[in-house]
Amino acid sequence: MNGSQVADGVARVQLLNSTHYRDAIGWHWFVNSTNASNPVPAALTTPLGSSGVPSVEHLDETYTQLQAAGITMIIQVTDAPLWASKFAQCTDPIFALINFVLCSGYAGTTAAYHPTPANRPKFGQFAAAVAARYPGAIIEGWNEPDADAYANPASVNYKTSGSPSEVAEEQCVLYNAVKAVDPNRIVLSPAMGDLRDASFTQGYLHFVGTRTCHDGFSTHMYFGGSAAERAAALADRFAKLDAARDLYSDTSPIWVTETGSTVSGTSTEASQNIIVPESYDEMISMPEVHAVLIWALRDAPLPFVPYTTPGSTAYGFGLLRTDWTPKPAFCTLLARTSNTYSGC
Repeated sequence: MNGSQVADGVARVQLLNSTHYRDAIGWHWFVNSTNASNPVPAALTTPLGSSGVPSVEHLDETYTQLQAAGITMIIQVTDAPLWASKFAQCTDPIFALINFVLCSGYAGTTAAYHPTPANRPKFGQFAAAVAARYPGAIIEGWNEPDADAYANPASVNYKTSGSPSEVAEEQCVLYNAVKAVDPNRIVLSPAMGDLRDASFTQGYLHFVGTRTCHDGFSTHMYFGGSAAERAAALADRFAKLDAARDLYSDTSPIWVTETGSTVSGTSTEASQNIIVPESYDEMISMPEVHAVLIWALRDAPLPFVPYTTPGSTAYGFGLLRTDWTPKPAFCTLLARTSNTYSGC
């Protein structure tokens, strides 16, 4: 949801009797308005709705609308700005030449990074400011750090992505910072996104150790293929997740903060109408699962490529089309309520 669409979007979320809605804020969004001395942007210290910064205004409006609708907001707090990362000096051509191996991971001045150990407390200050600005909002850690690590060509040494130990330390800083603001606030773990291999999850839990750094374990679960293939994938991924959690006695409830099905490419609205309700029902019935959130409300869910490119896989996850007309999956979920919607 963006801009004037927020009220329309929240109204449709409410029609489905949803209890939670998830959004995000990146520390790296404020690369030009923060520094080591001032890690919290001034925009987060203004009254709600008065920051003048579009990204913050969006979160403010979304939070306000959700609060009014009785829906709890989940805010993912993630990603460090360049100045807080190990690549901070890579903009200097001489430094980059001398440190070629390190700086080969430099992705640009506005890219998302992991903070250095020295800058983790500053990440905590940023997270605390977010928690203070949005009372009652659930705070979630990094987005799919495992998938990022697996996909990265340099993942063998985590040159550009966060290692399990780094992500664990960042999460514990986040947790403690939020709890200092509100001891009763729910804090979710980093959202693990690639449980075909749970080694990263196991590593994260290993480095967290005996500390408490999350109240709920966040994960993303996507399934495709035939009914038999989907069932096998679901069983396999939960078995791997359960094994990793059991190894470190993590009994926190599981929050599936993303599941869904795109209608782009070879997928169809008909297959989405099978996969989404079926996946939701199977997971929410598991005793260890506390919540299941569907990605996404509407097509073109984020305002940048590839999400805005019709035909791309990322484009078509919405339960609604961009003109707010419903896909069959929306109508199937709506039928479980007493509400109505034009087109269903």
